[in-house]
Amino acid sequence: MEFGQYKIFLLVFKHYKSINLKLLLPYSRWLFFFSVLTAFLLGCSASKKEKKKTSFMKNLTAHYNIYYNASEILHASELNIQSSIQDDYSQLLELFPIPDTAVSSGESENLNQVIDRANRIALEKYESNWVDDAFLLLAKAEYYKGNFYNAAEYFDYVGQNFPNEPENTVEALIWQAKTFFALQHYPQADSVLKIASGKNIKAHADQLNAAIAESYILKKDYHSAADYLATAVDKSQSRYSRIRWTYILAQLQELTNQPEQAYDSYIRVAKSN
Repeated sequence: MEFGQYKIFLLVFKHYKSINLKLLLPYSRWLFFFSVLTAFLLGCSASKKEKKKTSFMKNLTAHYNIYYNASEILHASELNIQSSIQDDYSQLLELFPIPDTAVSSGESENLNQVIDRANRIALEKYESNWVDDAFLLLAKAEYYKGNFYNAAEYFDYVGQNFPNEPENTVEALIWQAKTFFALQHYPQADSVLKIASGKNIKAHADQLNAAIAESYILKKDYHSAADYLATAVDKSQSRYSRIRWTYILAQLQELTNQPEQAYDSYIRVAKSN
């Protein structure tokens, strides 16, 4: 009930009480009161419908006008950053290459656009269902710019504050772990990955297993790393990740004296190109 409507109802009811009821027939008295009550209830219903309409419009504009465009811009920057990676194939490749500073600088205009649009959702469309998605975009843009501390804070915010969005929560935790890898905060990365694993969410299983594999690689436990990375490859829907991870899996299989499995993995990479 809106305060304004409540006030109007009281004024009408007060006016009704001031009428000489003796001059009205019983039927007329009840008809008058029923009419006032009906008008009041219809006003409340209209208010609720208006709120639903406003919420619907905020969801619509947040998604199609802002979020969709921002996610497309971010995806384009991701592709540019990925294509610029210079790998040394004589060494064990990185599962999650840290963005090159020079390349990130070249994408700064696009990444700043993503940050601006994500902030618009957070500030102007805070009643929409896209706030957690907006903060994820914002965090990823900061990550690709090399602002890892900012990114870690935003990922942590999503991971802590949106319990009704389990898929985004897990994705934020995985990216937070990747950010901690970039910062060389390895115990914090392990802690976050344990939380993500404990969620038992099927979504992002490829990224989660790859991140756990990275943790084992850093500990030089290549057997465990290979096991988790094999699972990540099987679950991945990304062609880029699947090819890169399969090559790294072959390298791990070489390091663990599994030449036949390594050969099969290298063949899978060759057939993918």
